[in-house]
Amino acid sequence: MRISTAGMHLQSLQSMLQRQTGLARTSEQMSSGVKFSRAGQDPAGATAAQRLDHALASLGQLGKNAGTLQHRLELQEHAITDAGDRLSRVRDLVIGASNGAMSDHDRAMSAIEIRQIREELVSIGNRQDGSGRALFAGTRDSGAPFTLDNNGVTYSGNEGRNSVEVAPGLALADTDPGSTVFTRVPTADGGERDVFATLAAIADALETPRDQLADPDVLQGLQADLDSAQEHLRSLRAGTGARLATLENAAESRGASELALKTTLSDLRDTDYADAATRFAMQLTALESAQLVASRMQGLSLFNKL
Repeated sequence: MRISTAGMHLQSLQSMLQRQTGLARTSEQMSSGVKFSRAGQDPAGATAAQRLDHALASLGQLGKNAGTLQHRLELQEHAITDAGDRLSRVRDLVIGASNGAMSDHDRAMSAIEIRQIREELVSIGNRQDGSGRALFAGTRDSGAPFTLDNNGVTYSGNEGRNSVEVAPGLALADTDPGSTVFTRVPTADGGERDVFATLAAIADALETPRDQLADPDVLQGLQADLDSAQEHLRSLRAGTGARLATLENAAESRGASELALKTTLSDLRDTDYADAATRFAMQLTALESAQLVASRMQGLSLFNKL
């Protein structure tokens, strides 16, 4: 096979250009901190990195979901605690009013306070999460779920409850609907009763003079219902706390997954500076050698042999 001087020059030039390209690529990796900046430089690596980026973005969204849910559940926990404190005050008033020494006037004054507490409970039931969403409206959370008028308290929310994904494969229930918290409350006889109606019945009984009460023991039965309502709220608070504990575990799980994904992504995409520096030195040496060969070949010609 005959190789011309021009062919040798072309091969030498191509070799030098290849080395320059490799050196420039390594230099770019060292300056940018990433192994590839375009998919064409490493199609397989770019595809894998894109999948990892998507997985990290999904984890980030789950984290935001969890943060919103945690905020709402913490507000629910506080609201239920506040409601329980109000019922405790009502219980104290009922116990005091059961004392035969209390006058009808004082009992009527207690009734006024209980009606005020009832209004406070309605306000608690209408609490929002700070973003305009009601805590206790079910999935119909764009408005106040409870309305108090002369006919009593009306619930306009629904029975639904959103399910929020907070970790891969893990979804938790959002805040409880107001019907569960306030309007379908277990009673002492095993039934259910609106807690607002219970307070109204207690106030009515206290406003009625003792000698006009149809049932002298009515307060005892209402106090038993009040005790059941307090136990109901304690149970709801415990369930809320359990969900908050699960959220903490989910946060740890997301953190571990995020760390693993970021480590894999870093290994795939980030420049290994020790390896790049070694490669850069080798490529630079190779380029200098190629340039030297090309320089020498420029002086070669058949005319030099004549």
